Amino acid sequence: MRILYSWLKDYLPLEDSPEKLADRLTMLGMEVEGIEYTFRFPEFLKSQSELVVGQILSFRPHENADKLSLVEVDVAKEKNLSIVCGASNLCVGKKVIVAQVGTYLNPEFQIVKRNIRGVESEGMLCSEQELGIGNHAEGILLLDTDDPVGTQATDSLSKLQDSIFELAITPNRGDVLSHLGVARDLQTQYTDLSLNYPDFLNSIRLKALSMDIIQEADLCSHYGIFEIQDISIGPSPAWVQARLRAMGVVPVNNVVDATNYVLFAVGQPLHAFDADKIVGDQIQINHYPEQTPFRTLDGKDRRLSSQDIVIADAEKPLALAGVMGGEETCLRADTRRVLLEAAVFSSTHIRRSSSLHNLSTDASYRYERGLDPSICYWAGTWAAYLSASWTRSPKKLSLGFAQVSVGEQKIGEENTQKIVSFPSVPIPDYIRLSFSPKSFNSLMGLSLGNEEIAALMKRLGIKISADAVLEKDWELEVPSYRIGVNSFVDVAEELLRIYGYDKVKEMPEDGYGMGEEEEQTSGKERVSSELVAWGFYEMVNSSLIPENKEDKISLRVLDPMSSDWSMLRSEGLSSGLNTLYHNISHKCRDLFLFEWGRTYHKEEGKFSERENLFLFMTGQKNKLSWRSSAREVNFYDLSEVVGDLLKRTGIHFRVQPLSHPLLSYGANWTDNTGKIQAWGGCISQVILEKMGLDPQAIFYASISADVLLYPPKQSIQYREISKYPIVRRDLSLVIDQSLPYSEIEDLLTSVKHPLVSIDLLSVYEGENLPDGKKSYALSLCFHAAHALSDKEIHQITEDIFSQCERDLNALIRRE
Repeated sequence: MRILYSWLKDYLPLEDSPEKLADRLTMLGMEVEGIEYTFRFPEFLKSQSELVVGQILSFRPHENADKLSLVEVDVAKEKNLSIVCGASNLCVGKKVIVAQVGTYLNPEFQIVKRNIRGVESEGMLCSEQELGIGNHAEGILLLDTDDPVGTQATDSLSKLQDSIFELAITPNRGDVLSHLGVARDLQTQYTDLSLNYPDFLNSIRLKALSMDIIQEADLCSHYGIFEIQDISIGPSPAWVQARLRAMGVVPVNNVVDATNYVLFAVGQPLHAFDADKIVGDQIQINHYPEQTPFRTLDGKDRRLSSQDIVIADAEKPLALAGVMGGEETCLRADTRRVLLEAAVFSSTHIRRSSSLHNLSTDASYRYERGLDPSICYWAGTWAAYLSASWTRSPKKLSLGFAQVSVGEQKIGEENTQKIVSFPSVPIPDYIRLSFSPKSFNSLMGLSLGNEEIAALMKRLGIKISADAVLEKDWELEVPSYRIGVNSFVDVAEELLRIYGYDKVKEMPEDGYGMGEEEEQTSGKERVSSELVAWGFYEMVNSSLIPENKEDKISLRVLDPMSSDWSMLRSEGLSSGLNTLYHNISHKCRDLFLFEWGRTYHKEEGKFSERENLFLFMTGQKNKLSWRSSAREVNFYDLSEVVGDLLKRTGIHFRVQPLSHPLLSYGANWTDNTGKIQAWGGCISQVILEKMGLDPQAIFYASISADVLLYPPKQSIQYREISKYPIVRRDLSLVIDQSLPYSEIEDLLTSVKHPLVSIDLLSVYEGENLPDGKKSYALSLCFHAAHALSDKEIHQITEDIFSQCERDLNALIRRE
């Protein structure tokens, strides 16, 4: 969200530098992602004395060029300047920046007297882009300034310098989605500054309208219509347009700009209708039949959902409430009567409509996060007042107001001339909560006194009972503009935020045991450290993934924020591949990545979530150097990492071949009970092609976090290291091709002999072997607490040979 510093100072007279204010905003929970400076001119322009403020006296078309004008400009010299200009926004009486002959606009560009199509030009009228103070180049810079002509341009422009803060607002902070909201939050840090509200209500009164507004309370809690008669649609003031452009909004006209201005100023969305296009004296706020056609302001034909809130007249829909209005009732140049809507719609319904139509607007963004209802009608009145103030109509404007019914009576039913007015400052509604200072201190690890907590409450605008500092539990009145503060914990969070997170000291660890969460964190750090030592980098991905019609397993979110994040993943492959795609697209091809992530499942009608460790390996294992040749990652590199992690749990795992639709080939790692605790392999090339990845092999593994973080507790036995040497014997055997290596390993380890290790030396399939057979060469190492004699070794190996022949139907090569 963008906040303009000068606009912020309308409501709070701040004097901090933009950089210092950025620190305050961040510490209040509104992270400043960047500061954009406007009208900061290049330093060397300060020395250009011929760059001055001028005033357009007249202009006429160039005799020899259709798109050029000959402009007479006053620059406070004996003779006015005659300048040829191609701008389309020339306006008599407006002040401009004039670069006279001799001016350098940059070190390599000097203004000289030029003959343009037979007419001599004595300077240049400058745009923002030509001055280096902005990107706007469609016309010259028109100044709203009282500075006299001839004033040094840099002196005049310095008054226009401003800063735009780009804020990262979390979803729970709907209270700071406006300049007034940010100013109110900042006021908690300045005890000597008062909040200023716009002063406009002393000279405005509204006639009550005789109009029926029919709505359901669960769809819309507040709804007001303001009628503006005899208005003339035209441009809004230049300073308003400049502020809206700073917010990233294109100015439209005086009425629409007024609604947008109030939106960014105080956070209340508004909408304007052409009143003459509305049938009947009735506004309906309700659902509409499924698939009803409706064209929105962006010119797109949409189909309404029966879940949408729709604003309608007696015959047709007028707007998709809280999201976007309809094209048919939009304001046009000939509009003379306007209905201005101010409302508080259900955030749940607006969120659903925005998602269903894949349509996010400044209005829906705020409705989804909640609004302060106490500001609704006041903001609507302000927008109506601004619209009327910015009109060029010579007629006296008439303003009227109608709101939702109170009980059985509607405003205006008995007396249509009734005067309606609102307080100069919106009076917030309150919700009542109980609060315990002792519980707050315990929860936050603080030791604040009751007086200190009460002072923090006052800064937040939270009212407390008169004897609060003496009572154990306080009764609070939380103002409605503190959106989302609905419980004791919410109040505690707000107090800590205003008090300052940086003032909370670290809690001592002495006397505290490690809970399950700390144990899990400690286990993750241990495993992560091991992976980092192997050359892996950690990544963090969302558990939400885009919708995929071929995916029949992943779970759909009931109320997704967008179609790009509508499914809960059932495995970590898709989100991990997106990360790989991004890195490989940026020429980072050698990747060892891991992620601690959750997957979501539905089995036998029950939902469950599991935490896993995901591994990805691709590219070169060994890079080319003078001492080693390059080698690509293979499945056995992945298997080594998985096996080593599982081995540290103390559980014996079997590795078995795996056939999986996502893999070209792979393996399962199963524990003693036969439960699969890890699986992985080489990702199918079909999957990689769909992702747009190059055909380089990518290996993936998923390991259950439970087995890594919570392995069964085992007693550790120590024994003395034997001083006798290790004896090695080789074993060569021919077995059936269908027999997995794991069965050989299981058989050998089950033999009650001093066998300490088994190494696979080679696997052979081919000539000189019977059909359907393969040959393994193994190295067996024996170690005992005494020196093994040749006779003992011979007996041990013979026992092993015999068992292999009997149980594996193996052919032993005794050479």
